[in-house]
Amino acid sequence: MTIRGKLIVGFSIILGMLLISVLFVLDMVSDSNDRLKRIVDVSAKK
Repeated sequence: MTIRGKLIVGFSIILGMLLISVLFVLDMVSDSNDRLKRIVDVSAKK
């Protein structure tokens, strides 16, 4: 495998890991937003 091929494979792996991390963080932010909405709704009903 050439150096160029190794660089492409390495860069692809890094991009894949970045994509997985972004999806995980977006899911956690969505859950956090749902919890915050519930807290606000309960506080508003009081």
